Amino acid sequence: MEPRGRILMADDEDTFLRATAALFQRAGYDCDCASDGAGVLAAAQCNAYDVVVTDINMAGNKDLELVREIRRRFADLPVILVTGYPSLGTAIEALRLSAIDYILKPVDFDELLGRVREAIERIRVTRSVAQHLRQLGGDIERLQSLHPRAARGAGDAGREGVEPAPAAAASTQGPAQTVTQKIEERLSQREREILRAVSSGQRVASIASLLGISPHTVRNHLKAIFRKVGVHSQVELLGHLHAQATGNVREVPGATK
Repeated sequence: MEPRGRILMADDEDTFLRATAALFQRAGYDCDCASDGAGVLAAAQCNAYDVVVTDINMAGNKDLELVREIRRRFADLPVILVTGYPSLGTAIEALRLSAIDYILKPVDFDELLGRVREAIERIRVTRSVAQHLRQLGGDIERLQSLHPRAARGAGDAGREGVEPAPAAAASTQGPAQTVTQKIEERLSQREREILRAVSSGQRVASIASLLGISPHTVRNHLKAIFRKVGVHSQVELLGHLHAQATGNVREVPGATK
C-alpha cells in the first residue's frame, strides 16, 4: 500500500524518537529518524519529506537554528516543533519562522498525528498547485512565442487575397486567458501578489516579510481574496486553484465577480 506521506522525526531522546516513529509507521507513514540538527539537514538533502517533526532542546536546534536553515534550504517544508521546555521566546521565534505547530511534551500522539496529517494534506495541495501554475506559465510562454508567427501568417494570407480564418485568431487568444488570470482580474495588485505567494507555498509570516507589511495586513488581504473567490480558508483556496489548474473547474457559488 502506498504510504500516506513521508515524515522526518528528530529528537535526542532515543526512546521517545523510536517509539513515536514506530507509531507513525503503524499509522501508514514512512518515518526516518535523526538525533540532531545535522542529521535532519543531511536526510532532507537526500530525500523528499512532507513534514519535519523536531525537538527544540537538542544539538543543532537549541536556538531554532535548524528551523532557520530548513527555511533557507527547503522553503516550503512544513516544520512541527515539540518541546519539554517551552518558553515565550521560542514560541514567538517559531511563529516568526513559520513553524506550523508548537507542541508540548508529553506529546499526545493522536494530536500530533492529526497535525501531521493536516500538514501533509496542505503541502501536497500547495505543491500540486505550484506545479500546475509552472506548467501553465510554460504553456503561455509557448503560445506567446507562436503568436508572432501566426500574425505574420495572417498578414501573408491577406496580401494574397485570402481572408484569415477567425478561429485561428481566437485560438491564440483563448488558452492564454488562464483560469488563474481570471481569478486575478477580481483582485487588487497587492491581493495578486499575496495570491501568488500563497500558491507557491509561502506562509503568512514570510509573505509579510517579503512584501514589507504586517502579518495582520496579509491576513486582511487573504480575507478579501477568500470573499472575492468564494472560499472560506487558505486550504479551500488552494484546493480551488488546484481544481482549476487540473481542468476540474467549477464556479464557486457566491463568488464575487
